[in-house]
Amino acid sequence: MKRLLLILLVMCTATLSLAQTTPGQAAQGEAGYISNDLFIYMRAGPSPNFRLIGTINAGTPVTKLQQDGEYVQILDDRERTGWIEIEFYSATESLQSQIERITNDLQQTQSDSSLMASQNAALQQDLSALTTQNNQLNRELTEQLEMVSVLQNEAQMRDRNSRVEWLTRGAIIALVSVLVGFILGSISRKNRSRNRLM
Repeated sequence: MKRLLLILLVMCTATLSLAQTTPGQAAQGEAGYISNDLFIYMRAGPSPNFRLIGTINAGTPVTKLQQDGEYVQILDDRERTGWIEIEFYSATESLQSQIERITNDLQQTQSDSSLMASQNAALQQDLSALTTQNNQLNRELTEQLEMVSVLQNEAQMRDRNSRVEWLTRGAIIALVSVLVGFILGSISRKNRSRNRLM
């Protein structure tokens, strides 16, 4: 009997020493989750005969350290090491965790969508303002081009009128010169004819 107690004591001590890890010590193992029950009990060893060392909530991410029969040794998110029944361990994310993650993703997507919609509305407003400004500038450009065309036509008309006016003045001056020459020539002929008569 003493031998049995001694062996049991040595096994418990060995299991407890393996179950305890220091907080800074990194555990190597397989990532997993606690299945969808509300909470389960963690034990100090791989059987229901070991004492309870705490509870762990469903959906909690854990690291699987080792497996012994129907029990799995895990490291939880609070750096506690303990044993749980294998039926409560899942390598896939629990439904509760999936729902929370999907809900968070949906909220983020809705937030992003709302932000993009407001940015799109602001860009549409900017586009509308720029289109209006572009139309206004096009109207002003058309008016300026029409004004330039009118001014060019006026300049051409003034140039023609100026040429016609200079030509008319030249013709008048030539006509007056011819008349003055004719009158002077007549006067000088009359004077000569008088001078001969006298």
